[in-house]
Amino acid sequence: MTTILKAHFDGKVIVPDEPVQLPTGTPLTVAISSATDDEDRRKRREAGERFLALAEKHNLRVGPRTWTRQDLYDR
Repeated sequence: MTTILKAHFDGKVIVPDEPVQLPTGTPLTVAISSATDDEDRRKRREAGERFLALAEKHNLRVGPRTWTRQDLYDR
């Protein structure tokens, strides 16, 4: 069973922000992803989407080809 929940670190332990229905002593595997990591990923994804929209607007082809400075300034 996998459950994803929000929690915070109080300086000593990780405290769930919502009730957790588990028997006491249940062994767990915990993966930690900070909210700032999620926010950084979202910002990078949005920046990439803005770049692709701008490239399309200016008729630049974006793909596996590596761009050179000359390619960009010639347009």
